[in-house]
Parts: sequence; C-alpha cells; structure tokens
Amino acid sequence: MADGGISKRRQFVLIIAAAVAYILLEQVAWIERYEFVQEHRDRVILRIAALIPPRADVLTVLKDKVTGLLSPGVDVRIELVPEIQPGSGGKYRVLRSLLGSPYDLKL
Repeated sequence: MADGGISKRRQFVLIIAAAVAYILLEQVAWIERYEFVQEHRDRVILRIAALIPPRADVLTVLKDKVTGLLSPGVDVRIELVPEIQPGSGGKYRVLRSLLGSPYDLKL
C-alpha cells in the first residue's frame, strides 16, 4: 500500500498467524518448532518438529483446532518432520506461502 498501511488481506493473515501460534503454544510441551505452509489456495500444511512423538489423538485435536480457524473447504494436513531449517537469511518463518509470496522472490 502506498500509505505504508497493512492491507486487509495481510491483516487477516496476521490474525490467523496469531491464532495458530496461540493454539501451538498450548501444545508447547512436545513442539520444538513449527511452520505453517500454504501449498495451494485450499490446502495448508502444518509442519512440526516434535521433541517427542505426539499421540494420534493429540494430533487430531490440533488439526481440528487449526481447521476451525480457516475458511470452510481448506484442507489442513500435519506433517511431523525431524527438523525445520531456517531460511537463507538465518531466520525461521512461521508462515510460508508457496503461492507467489513476495518474500520468496529472488532478487
């Protein structure tokens, strides 16, 4: 935006990010690091590096909570991964979009 403000779409993304972070903080006992990846317009992947393997029922509750935050019809998948690497700048990104985010452009 020309005035330096935050667009309505960006505000929505920030609200979702805060809500997801809050849900994940409830589960902090077993989560070491996480990232939320939007692969398609109707699919997001929650990648989690776990300190200990969570029980299946814990993953189901987490998936249901995250699904409830998103638009109807958005598929949420949870992937447990051994680790999550920082980006090329050394920072971890909690939200990542594969839909042409300006942050992913190589200049």
